[in-house]
Amino acid sequence: MLLKSFVILILSFSFIKPFCQTNSSIYSQKSITVQEKKYIGFLNHYGFILINLKADTIIRQEGGYHDWQFEDFNKDGYKDILLEIASNTPSSYDLFLYDPLQNKFRQIKNFENFPASQKIGNSRFYYSYRRNGCADNDWVSDLFSLENYKIIHRGKILGNGCGVDSLNDKGSIEVFKMTSNENQNRILVEKLPYLKNIPKFEKKWDFIRRYWQKNYLKFTEPGSPKN
Repeated sequence: MLLKSFVILILSFSFIKPFCQTNSSIYSQKSITVQEKKYIGFLNHYGFILINLKADTIIRQEGGYHDWQFEDFNKDGYKDILLEIASNTPSSYDLFLYDPLQNKFRQIKNFENFPASQKIGNSRFYYSYRRNGCADNDWVSDLFSLENYKIIHRGKILGNGCGVDSLNDKGSIEVFKMTSNENQNRILVEKLPYLKNIPKFEKKWDFIRRYWQKNYLKFTEPGSPKN
């Protein structure tokens, strides 16, 4: 109990002072042990901080977050850190993966651009989903892989279902292969009719999952890892 009180006291001072704020109330506190090292994470109005039992600051991340969690995101057997960003985009996170070789958490740059990410089987590939307007009838799903703790943007699906009905199937599903991490550097792979593939709104999720699971290996570059 004394150690816990000491840790919280150190946290309140070290976390809030750099932000020049006076309110140090803690919204959420969780702890975890990774490779025999214990970490304590705290979330408050100004951001997130992770410390060890010596009260050393391991991560200090300023920003607005709804919630956070320890979760094994990449399924390597080690817990990672997901910080849920307070934004209009559901399931948008900042991600810190645990690196067991260096015994530290490493932030994945630009992960917030790939919300609602799902891992594809045992591969290093993931796909995301985000709304793109028209009451979620227009949408985007991105395919990416994690290579050496960096995101490699592999593919993109643009769902254009706004105004589509049985009498007006002018919608489309455009699939692109990315030639670099820049969003506009892409090659059209195929263009599919919308209603034929997504006859109902709720079928959209099944289409996205099945398409990436079946085709993700087609989006690897020559010489790049295949799984």
